[in-house]
Amino acid sequence: MLVGLSGYLANYNGSFEFKSGETYPEELNYTFMRVFNSAFGALCVPLAYYTARELNFKRPTVWLVTMMVLFENSYTTISRFILLDSMLLFFTFTTVMCWARFHRLRHDPFTPEWGLWLMLLGVSIGCVCSVKWVGMFGTALVGLYTVEDLWNKFGDLKMPKTELGAHLAFRVVGLIIIPLVVYMFSFWLHFLILENSGPGDAQMSSLFQANLRGTEVGKDSPLEIAYGSRATLKNMGYGGGLLHSHVQTYPEGSSQQQVTCYHHKDANNDWFFYPNRDEPEFDAEAPLRYVGDKQVIRLIHAQTGRNLHSHQVAAPVTKADYEVSCYGNTSVGDTKDHWIVEVFSDAASNDYSKLRTLTTAFRLKHVDLGCYLRAGNVNLPQWGFKQIETTCVKENRPRDVYTHWNVESHWNDKRGFRPLTFCL
Repeated sequence: MLVGLSGYLANYNGSFEFKSGETYPEELNYTFMRVFNSAFGALCVPLAYYTARELNFKRPTVWLVTMMVLFENSYTTISRFILLDSMLLFFTFTTVMCWARFHRLRHDPFTPEWGLWLMLLGVSIGCVCSVKWVGMFGTALVGLYTVEDLWNKFGDLKMPKTELGAHLAFRVVGLIIIPLVVYMFSFWLHFLILENSGPGDAQMSSLFQANLRGTEVGKDSPLEIAYGSRATLKNMGYGGGLLHSHVQTYPEGSSQQQVTCYHHKDANNDWFFYPNRDEPEFDAEAPLRYVGDKQVIRLIHAQTGRNLHSHQVAAPVTKADYEVSCYGNTSVGDTKDHWIVEVFSDAASNDYSKLRTLTTAFRLKHVDLGCYLRAGNVNLPQWGFKQIETTCVKENRPRDVYTHWNVESHWNDKRGFRPLTFCL
């Protein structure tokens, strides 16, 4: 958000993607954005000076520490770029300086100045962890110091228990509660400010996307899924993508059509819900038949007409799992194209007899193999375009979110569907 603030102040319109090697457009005031970032790096120098003073170093040592930070080429270089590193360095420095000042005031506990620096230390910890999680190393430094400090106080038999309890309470508030509040407040601001749909939407959950302004997710989509519906399936794991296939095949294993998870939205993410091969063929003119819990279905890739399929062939990267591919067509195939719908939860209803767009979380269990469709955070090699590997995992772990799916987008022109009108 700080980098975004620099872009806002520089009138950046969001059209330039900052790809490596590209020339900055004339209308982009990148100089201001770089100055904004470099200011955080420049402020590390006085912070180093005051930190060294608070640690009670001698004057030559103080100036040596300051000069080492001032003339450190890596700090100077990284601060020039429009990246997060200068901010990470800045808040790391503030954390160490606040810790040093708080340590120096250890003989004057519970004074206003002591409490102020404890609070500022907590705010700084929250900021450094909000920039990047690598800031947890700074938190660990303060945490180890706090453990040792409290241990020494615990061993001081002259200290009253009430005073020891007060020390513990102040540190819980200052070093745990305040950092958590800062961290959550930054996310509250993030969700408050970033309310528009954009190219990175697919990284977020379907329900989150549906609440963005200008999104197409859930817009004019029918509520219940029926046979013949065309839909996209979203993996509900962290950073989960959309179930995807393309005409390229696996270079080894079955050599059948690849199935992956993909974060960008295109027509190769579309699948048709079809009845299994033991039931009558799908009739577009027949009355609506809805898809629900415990039903056996087929998923047919819209672009290639092939069935979502699995078999006893090792997955290309995760060898312990079975490979998932696309095979056959609407008439050619076998029972290895069959999947059981297992509804896990529904955010809008306790009725699992129908799958619902966005709200229903379900798993897909392979009928013949008993494995579950899964898309973790493993990327395929270049032949798979670095997309997420999709496998059929043998272990039945109901709480594994990477085996949870929901319908993100849904199309069906047949009359009789209820529109998606529930409140998200």
